[in-house]
Amino acid sequence: MKPVTLTTADGVELHGSYGDADGPYAVLFLHMLGKDRSSWRTLPEALHQQGFSVLSLDFRGHGESTVHVGQQRTLNHENFCEADFFPAMRLDVLAARRFLCAQGKEAQVLVGASMGANLALWELGDPGHQS
Repeated sequence: MKPVTLTTADGVELHGSYGDADGPYAVLFLHMLGKDRSSWRTLPEALHQQGFSVLSLDFRGHGESTVHVGQQRTLNHENFCEADFFPAMRLDVLAARRFLCAQGKEAQVLVGASMGANLALWELGDPGHQS
């Protein structure tokens, strides 16, 4: 697994860990509120060893994803207003999915816990949302 940096459409710098594997399959891990990508512990690495590409990322305001380049401000989930959560965090999921597509990983499984599960369902359940 190697560190990666992604930028969302609204200018947030996201940090993650990516393990590439042959084939079109990837698993995207989305953590819960107040946690970060390390909360998945060994599961991403275990899946990577089984031949899956894996991306675990820190949502905006979590872990290492604390810089909003577009607004030149530091993000902390404890100070978020309502608009900073689901509407903005959907851009985090979209950036991660686009990264995976750019790596040739069109077949994606989203695995989420709590807030991450809600964002995965929102992303996959909105037929009008462009991925």
